[in-house]
Amino acid sequence: MFKRQPYDSDGLPLDPSHPWNTPSRSYEVDSIPLSVMFPTGLSQSAIPLTIVCGPPAAGKSTYVDKHRRSDDLVIDLDAIIRESFGTARDVRLRDRISGLRIRNDRMKALATYNGEARAAWFCTTAPLPGTRRKWSAMLRPQRVIVILTPRSECIDRVKRDPERMVIFEIQQSIIDRWWSDYHPWRGDTYTI
Repeated sequence: MFKRQPYDSDGLPLDPSHPWNTPSRSYEVDSIPLSVMFPTGLSQSAIPLTIVCGPPAAGKSTYVDKHRRSDDLVIDLDAIIRESFGTARDVRLRDRISGLRIRNDRMKALATYNGEARAAWFCTTAPLPGTRRKWSAMLRPQRVIVILTPRSECIDRVKRDPERMVIFEIQQSIIDRWWSDYHPWRGDTYTI
């Protein structure tokens, strides 16, 4: 199902060559600066928060749509990119980076939120347990849900989605990498 790697009790990879353990932490994921992918300085959400994780096409947005109330806040990079820059076919790397910055601003705003929403949802991939632990330590969610949709089903969903299909190779690569990197964390709640 997935490749097991040695992790410490906090879910961090033990392999010194793993990108998480690189001394400079200055590497980039898909040419996106790490500081944009994983912002610092986030604080606990002022309203109840649920983090929903999983590979692309796992059903994160569908899960949130099914369980959220109409006035809940949803922070979902894919939705932000569609709202701000158009479909996947039109999105450039600089648009993705801008979308991540918008996402980060929205996450920072959760700490001081005093609007009408009663809850918030944050969709992210986060295959590494250390990443989910870091998000959790900063944002203090009520739950971290991991959607374990099998790789083959994620690929089939990409093939059935015209917007995702135009970037099929990218989506497949990210799904494969997610399942290669995925490892459970004791703070997760699982669903399929």
